[in-house]
Amino acid sequence: MRLLKVRGVGRAEAIPDLIILSFGIESKEEDYLKCIRELDLQTDALRASLTKSGIDKTELKTTDFDVRIKTMYNEITKRHIFDSYFASQKLNLEFPNDKKLLNKIIFNIAHSNSGAEISLNFTVKDKERLIRKAMALAVHEAKENAVTLAKAAGVSLGKLHQIDYGWEEVRFSNNELNFICEDRKSNEKMDYNFDFELEGISASESVTLFYEIED
Repeated sequence: MRLLKVRGVGRAEAIPDLIILSFGIESKEEDYLKCIRELDLQTDALRASLTKSGIDKTELKTTDFDVRIKTMYNEITKRHIFDSYFASQKLNLEFPNDKKLLNKIIFNIAHSNSGAEISLNFTVKDKERLIRKAMALAVHEAKENAVTLAKAAGVSLGKLHQIDYGWEEVRFSNNELNFICEDRKSNEKMDYNFDFELEGISASESVTLFYEIED
């Protein structure tokens, strides 16, 4: 049996329909309880700002919580000694792609004194649909390649013998931003107006087809 091996690559794009806000909060104190209490106060301030924005605070999910001891090197004793306690927490919030709501959330967080570091990511909710579309496009290209090669070689395509495919990760190129909402202890109110022209979210899929060939 003679086989013709052809490869096709499909690339599908979709407009981002989901926003993921990731927050980082940190606290550093010499006293353990004070360190934890300060972290809790910052987290409460973050949750309160979301409630003010019309978001149910239960939508804010903790993804990581860590408390550890910081040390410093003592040149005299040549040993590491206690410096402070360091507590950190990471939280995520997901909501539909809505610039007006995003600006409202960021504005309220910026004036919440939470001091949160923020990572802003735009993505798609139904990634599987995007991958399936890319897969179908890859098969279509592979079929066209098979027809072209068979015609050029002067042979006829027989039945499809085998399909191999390898999933490639969905990419989120240039759709992530990072910034810090500093504590604002004055009465000054700064506006935050995010107006992005975003790249589409893309998925790539490669497919290899094996056709029987006949003279």
